[in-house]
Amino acid sequence: MKALTIWQPWAGLIIVGAKPIENRKWAPKMAVGTRFAIHAGKDQTEVADWTIDEIAKKAHEGCWDTGMILGTVEFRGIIRSAAELPEIDRKWFVGPVAWLLAAPERWKTPFRCKGALSLWEVPEEAYASV
Repeated sequence: MKALTIWQPWAGLIIVGAKPIENRKWAPKMAVGTRFAIHAGKDQTEVADWTIDEIAKKAHEGCWDTGMILGTVEFRGIIRSAAELPEIDRKWFVGPVAWLLAAPERWKTPFRCKGALSLWEVPEEAYASV
């Protein structure tokens, strides 16, 4: 399975189902319906007040850690405009390409590992955390 490293709090918000897209400069080469892992990178980014409210509403222990795989999501395609999203989700779009994500599944035990750029292969030993 492939994994994508994402800075916190974005990785946690994806895994708890609050953020249904991931913004990138590139479209992935994967089929719609493919599951991939969400890895919370060791870095964090500063966020706006409305994002802090989203985090508070969706607070789940273990979803805000860094340097680990938190779970998986399903790839549902890409969009290139916020207008293609329901109004409630447009706040997440910064483009230029947004990956549509669905059906997040948290792993019982997040798996600590290093991330990488682009999509990368999940280590075999990580599957014991599922």
